[in-house]
Amino acid sequence: MKWKSHTKNNGILNLQKIKTGRFIQKLFGKIWLTNLFISCMKFLPFITRAIIKRTHGKPF
Repeated sequence: MKWKSHTKNNGILNLQKIKTGRFIQKLFGKIWLTNLFISCMKFLPFITRAIIKRTHGKPF
């Protein structure tokens, strides 16, 4: 029973990672939006950490 809940949780986490990655990919589709996004990430490092955490998961 634990295995089923574990795989279900992993599926949900992977789906969140994919959705976040697709959103970020859209931001890099236009040059002006890319520049704005990178500028925000430079001045607000907590955004960068949050994005990395959402796309890569917890460190092990």
